[in-house]
Amino acid sequence: MSDHIQHLIDLSTNVEAAGSAAGALRQWLLATEVVGDSPDRQGHYVPGPRWATAVSAPDENAPFGTVEIHVGRQRYDAGEAWQPLECASCGHSPSIDSVEDIEAVLEQLFEFGEAWWETGEPTVACEACGKARPLGDWRGASTAVGNVAVSFVNWPGPLTDEFVDTVRARLGVRMLVMDERL
Repeated sequence: MSDHIQHLIDLSTNVEAAGSAAGALRQWLLATEVVGDSPDRQGHYVPGPRWATAVSAPDENAPFGTVEIHVGRQRYDAGEAWQPLECASCGHSPSIDSVEDIEAVLEQLFEFGEAWWETGEPTVACEACGKARPLGDWRGASTAVGNVAVSFVNWPGPLTDEFVDTVRARLGVRMLVMDERL
């Protein structure tokens, strides 16, 4: 069985503000009882009494995972859940008709991730409509760098849009939602 991780990655908070932003997020997750009140030895939180309010179609019989709150500059990649980028303006996505196409898309995603780590978030222009936007604003962005993130590891159901929107509003930032499969 593979691990499934749902990352909510803050794309705006700088390193200096990361600790206080993560602390506020932690307090909110505790206050809403989405996570339990004490972390395990690795600092990971278990689902709290109201965990089901965060997921759609909660599976009460599924094994529970953990919640990890990350502070400090980290790179996130989708692993086996990668997707080609899709333009938010026109919906264009590169065609994938062969192994070579897959390799080219994966190489591009790797290069974007490296550039983001080294010099900051790259701006990517759509080859169909020409609209340029930061990588984190593209649908299917499968790589990102952030200073604050919360990761739901092997949770019993996908996070709801309402929960994700609430986290985004509480942080007041640009946020990328990324699925990762290992």
